[in-house]
Amino acid sequence: IVPPMRLRLISKLALLILHIENAKKVTYGKTLYLHYRGKFFDGREFNSTIVKGTPQDMIYGQEMQVIQGIEEALSMMNEGDKIGLVIPSCLAYSSKGSSTGIVPPNTPVYYEVEVIKVN
Repeated sequence: IVPPMRLRLISKLALLILHIENAKKVTYGKTLYLHYRGKFFDGREFNSTIVKGTPQDMIYGQEMQVIQGIEEALSMMNEGDKIGLVIPSCLAYSSKGSSTGIVPPNTPVYYEVEVIKVN
């Protein structure tokens, strides 16, 4: 059972707080370095920066860098924070599925996201 203070519902996301830091806030235009792990609900992993060995860098607020559910969650995060996200298909890969075909259409997903650095 997850303690209530650790579970938050935002938009259509369920956000599980795994680790909190009071460091630099994620804000528009900042370069972020993220580690993430994407999984189906049967436990199969379909995407991971940890397996690849390097964090993903992105400029927060630029389109088409991460799925909408992760973008929304990042708005509440600080450097060093780690969260788990239950992302409905409408905020993930929608009715089209992923561009690679790995995530089928209309599939909800689970992601763990960690903000490694905010520049």
